[in-house]
Amino acid sequence: MPPTVADVFREYAEHETERWSALTTALLLGAADDWDAGGITRTVLEPYAEDPSGSALPLRFAAALHRLVLTGRAPERPHRPAVPDQRGGPRRRPARRAGRGGRPDRRAVRLLEIGASAGLNLSIDRFRIGDVWGPPHSPCRLPDPGFELDLPDIRIVERAGCDRAPLDPRGVPVVWHSIVRRYVDPQEWRQVEQLTARPGVWRVSFEHDADDSPHGAVPLRLFGPGTDPEGDVLAYGNGHGPPLSPA
Repeated sequence: MPPTVADVFREYAEHETERWSALTTALLLGAADDWDAGGITRTVLEPYAEDPSGSALPLRFAAALHRLVLTGRAPERPHRPAVPDQRGGPRRRPARRAGRGGRPDRRAVRLLEIGASAGLNLSIDRFRIGDVWGPPHSPCRLPDPGFELDLPDIRIVERAGCDRAPLDPRGVPVVWHSIVRRYVDPQEWRQVEQLTARPGVWRVSFEHDADDSPHGAVPLRLFGPGTDPEGDVLAYGNGHGPPLSPA
């Protein structure tokens, strides 16, 4: 017998990476119980009961509820009292332009993220990663990646999420995305790949392979001038990032 929606939700809730969030775990388990009881969860999710496991239905469900909270459409917000009433689009941080003239500075990075969500990844240069990279006194510390990082002294001169503005050729465009491809129509994603396959543009991808389950190892791939057409695999991680293992 194929797994029910409740089975899929419980599998996600009991997976190690999801247990990092007590709120998400409680939400998914509660939704599974409500499905079994024939509640509103069953009414809402019945049309998606046959979705493949790789479609991440539990995470899409949680994201939809979070959007109701952010847009003020949820009548009550008992678990998220600190969430502001946001009705705007993607946030954009003020730009800092690279210097004029001369060849492009390879350390000057214009960081553009597809599917930026809350925009946390756009502040990667402000995080401390173990004891190997980032500002030593950063208040945001991530686990040690498990291997030595040989990263240059980069300088992020502009950062934007889902930015439609024209690219500035004075910096090196870097487009990156993490666990977002499964939510985008395949035809639209091919357009993303075509638009980013341009000279001087680098793309960093942290996405499951097409035939992988959501809980499989996730490759970190680099696309750009001189790389493999399928991307150079730099490391592997789980759906939430670290710890990473070398490729």
